[in-house]
Amino acid sequence: ELHSVGLTHAALQTLANSLSRCPSLTTLDLGGNPLVGDDGARAIADALRPACAVTTLALDGGRIGDAGGASLARLLGAPVRCLR
Repeated sequence: ELHSVGLTHAALQTLANSLSRCPSLTTLDLGGNPLVGDDGARAIADALRPACAVTTLALDGGRIGDAGGASLARLLGAPVRCLR
């Protein structure tokens, strides 16, 4: 759980780059981190798009705008996805 830990843009990018090495991760809570923003949402969505087991993704309070939301929406439409 990484809720409200003050993640920076650099930390989010590092996290996104590491997600492919966590194939059994099912829940990712990044809520309460206002610096997620569109770039962070896009990086997370791109990282989760390949084979990944995440079914619950929390991004509340992440100040995600239309561009980040669009990236996440594409993730939801990806085959074999069950994010809620």
